[in-house]
Amino acid sequence: RARLAGPSRAAHRNGLPIGAVRAILIGTPIVGGRRRGALLAGGRRGMEFSGDVLIVGGGVAGLAAALRLGAAGRRVLVVDKAALPRDKVCGEGVMPMGLEALRALGLQPAALPGAPFRGLEYRGHRFGVPLDFRAGLLGRGVRRTALIAALHRASEGLPGVSHHADAVREPLWERGRVVGVRGVHASYRAPVVLAADGVHSGLARRAGAALRPYGERMGLRRHYRLAPGVAVPRVIGGLFAPYDVYLTPVGDGTLLATTMTDRAGYRTLVDHYDAFLRASPCGGLFAGAEPVSAQLGWHHPLCAPRRYSAGGMLRGGDAGGGVDPCLGMGVSMALASAAFAAECAVGL
Repeated sequence: RARLAGPSRAAHRNGLPIGAVRAILIGTPIVGGRRRGALLAGGRRGMEFSGDVLIVGGGVAGLAAALRLGAAGRRVLVVDKAALPRDKVCGEGVMPMGLEALRALGLQPAALPGAPFRGLEYRGHRFGVPLDFRAGLLGRGVRRTALIAALHRASEGLPGVSHHADAVREPLWERGRVVGVRGVHASYRAPVVLAADGVHSGLARRAGAALRPYGERMGLRRHYRLAPGVAVPRVIGGLFAPYDVYLTPVGDGTLLATTMTDRAGYRTLVDHYDAFLRASPCGGLFAGAEPVSAQLGWHHPLCAPRRYSAGGMLRGGDAGGGVDPCLGMGVSMALASAAFAAECAVGL
C-alpha cells in the first residue's frame, strides 16, 4: 500500500503533526465488565478489560457505533491511541444525510457550534455553478474537533461504554478469529471486534486484511477568520487542477480551507498555502482574512479491500476502504457505516 514515508522538513516547520501521538491517563475499568491480569509484550503483567463489543478507533465512525451499541445495552470498549479532541485534515461539512444520522444518535445538529449551509457551489477558472439542497434541507459546517467532542460526551453518558487511551500492538486470536487486541498498557477482549481506526488501519492490516491501493491524495488544511461582512452560504468546491479546494463555513465568521492534490502539488503548496489561497479564483474571500488554526497535512491512500472480512472482524469508516476525501461525504459515510456495523454487532 502506498504510504508517505514521513513529513518533510517543510512540514515540520509548518507544524504538521503527521503521525503525532499524545498520551493521556489510561486504565479506566469497564462499567459492568471485568478486568484481570494479562501478560503483555515484554513479559510484564497488565490489566485485561472485557466487554460485548470492542471498537478500535475513537473517530466519527467508532464513537457513533459506540453510541448506538451502548444505547442497545451492550458493554462497549473504545480503544484509541490519541488524546481527544483529535484533529486531522477534514472537509468539516456535514451533509443533510449526516445530520439525520446525528439526530438518530440523539444529537441536535443546531446545538453544535458551526454554521448552516444551503448547498454546494462548484467553481472553476471560468465558471461557477451553485447547487442548493432540496427545499427545507440544510447542511452544517462543524469543526471536526467539536463533532468528536460531542460524540465522545454523549458516549460517556452511557453506563455500558468505556474509553481507553492505548496504542494497539497486535490482535488477539482464538480459533482463527480476532477476539481482542493487546495494547501497550492493557489487553482488551470481546466476542465482536470493530476496526474503526481510519484509512491507515493498523488493526485491519495486522489481521491480514488485503487492501488494493488505486491512488492517493495529499491534503492541507487551515481555518481563517473572514473580514466583517464576508458571507459564505454554500460549501465551495474549487476545481483548479491539480488542486481541489474546499471552503466550508464553520461558524463565528470562520472558513475552513482544505486543499487536496497529488504529491507534487503538496510539495509546491506546503510552504506557500496562504499565498496560494489568496491568488486562487476564490482569493476574494481571503481579503483581510487571518489564519486562526495551525496548518495540517494529511496523506490519504485510496484503497479498496480485496477481502471485506479479516479475522472475523467488522470494519467501519475509512478502515473498510477509504472514499476519495474530495467527495465531501466522509463524515456522512462514517456515520452510515457506524449504523450498519452496530446493527450487525447487535445481531451477532
